[in-house]
Amino acid sequence: MKFETIIYQKSHSMVEIILNRPNRGNAINNKLAEELEISINEAEKDNEIKVIILFGNGKGFCGGADVSEINFDSVDEVESFLRKIHGLFNKIEKIEKPTIAAINGYALGGGCELALCFDIRIASEKAIVGVPEIKMGFLPGAGGTQRLPRLIGVNNALEMLFTGEPFDAHGAYRLGLFNKVVAHERLIDETRKLGEILAKKSPQALKMAKKLVKNGMNMDLKSALEFEIQGVSYLSYEAISKKKA
Repeated sequence: MKFETIIYQKSHSMVEIILNRPNRGNAINNKLAEELEISINEAEKDNEIKVIILFGNGKGFCGGADVSEINFDSVDEVESFLRKIHGLFNKIEKIEKPTIAAINGYALGGGCELALCFDIRIASEKAIVGVPEIKMGFLPGAGGTQRLPRLIGVNNALEMLFTGEPFDAHGAYRLGLFNKVVAHERLIDETRKLGEILAKKSPQALKMAKKLVKNGMNMDLKSALEFEIQGVSYLSYEAISKKKA
């Protein structure tokens, strides 16, 4: 499939989805949102693909929403737009396959919120991340007020939301926003290397690990531990049965 704003590169058991609006900082417009959803759906249903990787073409990852295309005439229109973006980001977060975001530069506003939907975030040492919306009198509305505190804690999230100030790669790493920071020229290679490692793991085990962690986070501890027992018991039985066969 040919895209206008996305590059879709499948290589064996991995796919690289590249945001491809470098002249606009890979900002999210309607077309990019539409094509990103199509590409995510394609990667999800392709049984050959074990790992999904997201890059940004050019000097940045994603600069957020393309404000040049936003023109709301009512609160209802804003709400409709946010629901559309929430639907896309929720879909990315719920993918059963491992997902990795490679942050090569600016990940601001909606770009930061997009990165939060991925399981693992690897950053270039040149990465800058933040939610600057408060400087314009509003707040991030694509999951930032909810995913940030779940990832980095309430106090750190409120600092980011209150000030709107960005963090460099190492500052974001210390907060827990990034899993790893690497030399800029090594970002793609290091991300692919991790993708290759994950692609060799049991797809069933990866899927179960993600299910247990993501769902368990929304349960009380007692219920989550029972959920773990059930999930791991099923997975272990399946694995042992295959070895005996």
